[in-house]
Amino acid sequence: MQIINFKDISLHSKDIIMDIREQNEVLLEKCMLQNTVNMPLSELNSSAINTLKNVQGNIYILCKAGVRSCKAYEILTPLFNNIYIIDGGINNIDKQYIYKKNRFTLAQQTFIVIGFINLICVLGNIYMDNRFIYGILFTALGMIYAGLSGNCLLEKILKYAPWNKQ
Repeated sequence: MQIINFKDISLHSKDIIMDIREQNEVLLEKCMLQNTVNMPLSELNSSAINTLKNVQGNIYILCKAGVRSCKAYEILTPLFNNIYIIDGGINNIDKQYIYKKNRFTLAQQTFIVIGFINLICVLGNIYMDNRFIYGILFTALGMIYAGLSGNCLLEKILKYAPWNKQ
């Protein structure tokens, strides 16, 4: 069994951290480590295992305390040789590495900004000048563009905001 301390891991772009906790656990304690994929142990079937065959780097298994990681390791070891268990699970990792620092996702922040811009434009249109309606038109066109292209420019800008830096 290959057990590794989290501090000894140097993640590369081809490596993944396989979080095998259940969905409800992940919602309570979201792991924000780079290259983390949630694949619950209860759903570790042949189709889930097939997705791991595309991983060219190491696979680091993570759970709450390390017990389920051992079970997943036993399932995956015959198929892969680049698997490691993160010692002690998420309980053993310094919290500064795993938790999101801000409360809102980028998508939520985008919705908040667009809603705020629209609110200002509506109030400006009512109380100040009719030209504020162009602000609503601008945000509507931006949302249509984002929906059609899958590329939201506001989200890309928000990604570089100081509270979103990791």
